[in-house]
Amino acid sequence: MESSSLDKLISCIECGAQISREAIACPKCGAKHYRGVVCGLCKQIMKLSEANTWDKIDQHPVPADSPGSAFHSQCLQKIVPDVLPARLPCKECAAFLTTSRVVHWSQPSGYKQSPCTECGSPTPIEWSSCERCRIPVVPGGHHCILTQPRANTFNYHYGDGCYHATCYALHLENQMDNSSVGIFDFKLRYQAEYRQGKLIRESSADENARALISLRCKRARKQGNRDVVAMPLNGPFVYFWGGEIQMTGIAKKSLGVRNLSGKEHESARKLSAWGYSLFVSQYPFTLMVRL
Repeated sequence: MESSSLDKLISCIECGAQISREAIACPKCGAKHYRGVVCGLCKQIMKLSEANTWDKIDQHPVPADSPGSAFHSQCLQKIVPDVLPARLPCKECAAFLTTSRVVHWSQPSGYKQSPCTECGSPTPIEWSSCERCRIPVVPGGHHCILTQPRANTFNYHYGDGCYHATCYALHLENQMDNSSVGIFDFKLRYQAEYRQGKLIRESSADENARALISLRCKRARKQGNRDVVAMPLNGPFVYFWGGEIQMTGIAKKSLGVRNLSGKEHESARKLSAWGYSLFVSQYPFTLMVRL
């Protein structure tokens, strides 16, 4: 077979047969996902036949080929290590309801709830979807972290600011890799230690800022760097100091942290109180931490 013909073929990830790139399914084994599927946590390619869906732990039917629903077994165990309780309390009347009967999968809208058999509440169980992995979050059975008010988080198909504890740690790592994201960019509102069985933690913006700057500093030390980006500067600082510096390329000697005002000054004050040494980069204007 000529090389030009071979270039048009790919190997089926399931059986290894050489098939067309345009094939609807593998003619040898019938696999529709002959290129494989992406793990929802580690983002690596794997065989659909070897994939796990979260329902294999929590006993709810999810189509195995739904986007983002396939996981390596070890990845899935990191996200939801515990099986959901067979019975969960109604959030309104506290009656214990059979989980598998109350919550069920419905195409195409995803998970739906049946009314409480005692009080008739149409959504008796607090339920949301993790912002990172989209696996459902049930505060009655999953350790999770909230970054938005409960009213905005639960009882919506895709809640705002709700993460599994494992996914939240990965979310912070992604923020650490994005230097354009300032450590005080989180729009968080609550801080209360684990409620309702100590499964939920509601986080404050300062708590997240400290975690993120700590991760950035730890990585910088490993890489042998001396400086860490804390946050880009704008607002009054750039208005008063930016024009002249950008036009002349010369920074005034008085340029520094003391020139900050408003929210930028408050952020610098907090960083200083946490024990970090700060300075302002000349251009582009950035609040920096010196290790």
